Amino acid sequence: MLGEILIGVLLGPSLIGVLHESHTLELFAEIGIIFMIFMLGLETKVAHLRAVGPRALAIAILGIVVPFISGWLMGLAMDVSWQVSLFFGAILTATSVAITARTLMDMGLTRSRLSQTVLAAAVIDDVVGLMILAVVLTLAGSGEEGGIALTLAREGIYLLIVLPIFWFAIPPLTKWLRHLEGEGSLFVMILGVTFLFSYLAKLAGLASMVGAFLIGVIFGRTSESSSVQEQVEPIYHFMAPIFFVSIGVAVHLNELWAAIVFAIGFTVVAVVSKVLGGALGGLVTKMPVSTAALVGIGMVPRGEVGLIVAGLGRQGGLVDEGTFSAAAFMCVVTIIVTPPMLKWAIARFYREEEPDEGS
Repeated sequence: MLGEILIGVLLGPSLIGVLHESHTLELFAEIGIIFMIFMLGLETKVAHLRAVGPRALAIAILGIVVPFISGWLMGLAMDVSWQVSLFFGAILTATSVAITARTLMDMGLTRSRLSQTVLAAAVIDDVVGLMILAVVLTLAGSGEEGGIALTLAREGIYLLIVLPIFWFAIPPLTKWLRHLEGEGSLFVMILGVTFLFSYLAKLAGLASMVGAFLIGVIFGRTSESSSVQEQVEPIYHFMAPIFFVSIGVAVHLNELWAAIVFAIGFTVVAVVSKVLGGALGGLVTKMPVSTAALVGIGMVPRGEVGLIVAGLGRQGGLVDEGTFSAAAFMCVVTIIVTPPMLKWAIARFYREEEPDEGS
């Protein structure tokens, strides 16, 4: 991921200048986001989410509230507009599950209670954080027309009506198509349903990636989930890098250098607020102090989710190029620092609790 971002910076207008922002690049990048998040949803097991649900919910809530307030206060201290202050808070709520998941996997802790709790909290964090972003964009005049009430009503219809329909309809439909054994029939259905559900999420005022994640979870609970993964993986491996390249293209080094002090400060606030929020959530649910601190560290990476949120704010006109570049800097730094921090802390402090049933 870091290599793909750096290639974008190298080929973009900051250096060589052979790649520039365009509607075509933006379109392919969004498709890359959809299938990247779809794969994350596909690998998320509902049973695991249920097993650690109450604890993960508490961690996710405090892991959102503390960074959001921290970002908002930072904006007020900088004397920027209240809209930008709210957006600072919104971008700090993000958590990238991919970086921590890979670190825990490398350490052989994929099936541990710590891993399940962090991953479930990160998933809840992403969905709720994106809903907060939708409200912030609406408040700032950059979201859906009709105000907050209409935005929340659309989100409610999507989550309470549209989601259950797909939840119950997709598994039998997938099984039926698989038995037809038609050449490419399952693949076409996956593409169509994924794009449709992501589009409906966008109509509801949420980001398309929320729809992509949820439809991935739905496909993941079908008996054909392994076949679905085989069908989608080639698209994921081909399209996902385009998104990170597009982020690099959008980063302007001269703007970043001009805002380097803000970028460093923003990064420090991002790390401290997420560790504190996640750890408080763990303590509230009676985790040992050391384990709660590990959860907080595991929630630090912003990664692709933070970059997506920053990009949405940039598209909505909430932030300028310098702020966007600083946010991208923060996302990249949190990707780099989390694995060594987490590995050191786990080796020094972690003692595994009893495993969950069926995990």
